Amino acid sequence: MLGSSTKRRIDTRRAIVAEIEAEQALVNANKQLIACFEAKIKVSTNRIWGGSE
Repeated sequence: MLGSSTKRRIDTRRAIVAEIEAEQALVNANKQLIACFEAKIKVSTNRIWGGSE
């Protein structure tokens, strides 16, 4: 059986891991959003300046 301080440390580590995973999910979503806006910007720039898409 785990001691109370060991259980607290494990719980703390699990909470930290969960927070990092949530932040990583946001980072990944933002990377997708950036790619989407880069594509839109490219299309708009090409339309304005007459470049190829």
